[in-house]
Amino acid sequence: MKEQLTKQIDDQLKQYQEVISNDLPALNRMVKEKGTDAIQLKQEKKSS
Repeated sequence: MKEQLTKQIDDQLKQYQEVISNDLPALNRMVKEKGTDAIQLKQEKKSS
C-alpha cells in the first residue's frame, strides 16, 4: 500500500514539475508576445 501511494505521489510531483518547468514558461512567453494582460484573480471584499 505504501509503495503504491508513494508511486502515485511521485507521478503527480513529476507532472507538476513538468508544468512548472515547461508549460508555465511557454504560457508566459506567449502572453508577453501577444501583449495580453496577465490573468489575475480579484479577491472579494468580505463584508463585516
